[in-house]
Amino acid sequence: MDIRVVLVVFCAVLWVIAAIGPIDRVTWGLEQVATGLVMAAIWMQTGVRYSTASLAGLALLFCAHTVGTHYTYSLTPYDSWINALNGLRSMKHSAGSAITMTGSSTFCGVFV
Repeated sequence: MDIRVVLVVFCAVLWVIAAIGPIDRVTWGLEQVATGLVMAAIWMQTGVRYSTASLAGLALLFCAHTVGTHYTYSLTPYDSWINALNGLRSMKHSAGSAITMTGSSTFCGVFV
């Protein structure tokens, strides 16, 4: 199976999921028109052969863009996703945010 087909199907499924209830539908729609045009241009090129790594990178970029536009970039819950994956919880302090591990690991990071 052609890698382009796999990546386009993956991006299309993510796009359909992201189309359900975006924060700002007008902004989401305008940004997705540009994404769709670029994806169509890449798909329809016949004289250029992209490497698998290049296509995967473009798919990753389009997926990140689709998720970001769903939440209107500034409201994307990256912190809560990372915390859920790593078992971290953030605590606000006057100097910034400190992140401490709730598990048995000794990792501790501070973001100012």
